[in-house]
Amino acid sequence: MIAVSHAHEIGECKDNGDGTHSAVCAGCGEGVTEAHTHEYKDNGDGTHTGICAACGNKTETVAHEVSYKSSGKSGHKVSCSVCDYSATEEHKLVYTNKDNGKHSADCELCTYVKTETHTTEYKDNGDGTHTATCTGCQVAETAAHTYENGICTACGAKEAVKEPEHTHSYTYKDNGDGTHTVTCTCGTTTEAHTFVNGVCSACNAADAVAEPQPFGIESVANASKKGITVTWFGNSAAKNYELYRKAGNGKWTKVATTTATSYTDKKANTNGTKYQYKVTVVYTSGSTADSSVVTTYRLTTPKLSSVKNVKGKKLAVKWAKNKKASGYEIEYATGKNFKGSKVTNVSGGKKSSATLKKLTKGKKYFVRIRSYKKSGKVKYYSAWSNVKNTKVKK
Repeated sequence: MIAVSHAHEIGECKDNGDGTHSAVCAGCGEGVTEAHTHEYKDNGDGTHTGICAACGNKTETVAHEVSYKSSGKSGHKVSCSVCDYSATEEHKLVYTNKDNGKHSADCELCTYVKTETHTTEYKDNGDGTHTATCTGCQVAETAAHTYENGICTACGAKEAVKEPEHTHSYTYKDNGDGTHTVTCTCGTTTEAHTFVNGVCSACNAADAVAEPQPFGIESVANASKKGITVTWFGNSAAKNYELYRKAGNGKWTKVATTTATSYTDKKANTNGTKYQYKVTVVYTSGSTADSSVVTTYRLTTPKLSSVKNVKGKKLAVKWAKNKKASGYEIEYATGKNFKGSKVTNVSGGKKSSATLKKLTKGKKYFVRIRSYKKSGKVKYYSAWSNVKNTKVKK
């Protein structure tokens, strides 16, 4: 209202639009101008508006200018410094220092601060553990169940009942179709036969179509440097093989245990000595079988010392003699692969030279030699020697 010094008859106040209003006395005609005096009212939506009591001028609607005062654990009081707005709110808590089973609860808006013990909720994870989570600060920890009378003392989960360990006891029945049925108290299944030596290792059914696999020593040959190489037929049912050797009239000695089907016995290296070999196959079933005995002689590989062309389209061949040998075979050909070769036999281990005749002039000849030991009607050969070549020029 406009202040007057006498009892003016005041009419309506007019807003001047510049933060003031004016009023004119109806009796004396005197006019007075003054600034608005606003009273602020809460709008109920977090804002307030100021209204001039004289002219009704309204201010802009603006947000409350609030301050917070803690009311303790229950919350804090909110009040506006401009209008009459006030309210009570719950604290807006921030959790810190989450250690040792406690946390600090601090309100972001007021001065409320309190250290609390975690309020924990437990959840069974279904894998023998549970997770403990604080309902306030959300800190979580996973631990194994601790049971008492079959119940977890923390989360209440029930302890799983362990089934007693089962010991299988199988029975087998041949189904007549290449399979057998395996029965145990815990269940039944069907399997294909697994044959060892024509018999199923589980149900003992015979393999109607099984063909016997060859077994025995395939070859025995002098190695070029040291020893004797023994090769035998393999067997798919074999676990491994055992090779035995007998030198002269001595005793049988195991040379090797191997899964291979060939072995070089480097200790069988005495020139002119008779050696005998046999192989024992050890099957996966545990059974064994022996090969027949095979005989050979160790003969040192002869060294070819020279091959020279001599007059008359001939080649003079010389070598280091082996007195333990019964003789020699000289092989010669015009190709280094010895295709279409010819062989000349030389009797007598003490001999160390021979002449190859009726050769073709202008041709190059490749020559090698091996010794042999004759026992009865059987010849036992050394490895072939080194190869030499010479051209027939005369």
